[in-house]
Amino acid sequence: RSNIYINLLKQTTELLSKFNPDNIFFRPYPAKIYKNFNVKKEISDNFKNVKIDETKSDFLRTLNKFGLVVYVDDSTSFLETLALNKPSMLILSKELYFNSHRNSASNYYKKLKKINIIHNDPKALIEFIKKIDFDFPRWWYSKKTQNIKNLFCSKYCNYLRNPINELKKI
Repeated sequence: RSNIYINLLKQTTELLSKFNPDNIFFRPYPAKIYKNFNVKKEISDNFKNVKIDETKSDFLRTLNKFGLVVYVDDSTSFLETLALNKPSMLILSKELYFNSHRNSASNYYKKLKKINIIHNDPKALIEFIKKIDFDFPRWWYSKKTQNIKNLFCSKYCNYLRNPINELKKI
């Protein structure tokens, strides 16, 4: 599984870096070594133009610097960016995530795929980015995308402006 993840990450980085590598940033997993593999070193050695965003910087502040966030793993960070309404895409590789969602979530993930938030592989993601001509706001803030994203968020990543008040209600 680790090798599949690393290969997916490398393939995605390679495809994205063909556009404008000066605008590509990679934010590695917080641990320096991820499952016996130094992802940061691998990316910096193989993709010289891709900048590394140090994980010590605040994640939410970092998000404001970018027009689109691309994930190659179905993570909490992905859910956070959806909840914050930040244009986000996920490559949900069937090799990596074969039958990994509970049945109740399956339909919601299919809806995210239908509006191009989720893609099966890096090539499909790149083709969609080309199709929308890099106009992430037009796609992301469209009524259809927002409705389905909000439906997903209401079920799996609802954002609370004041979580302390919500905890007091319990």
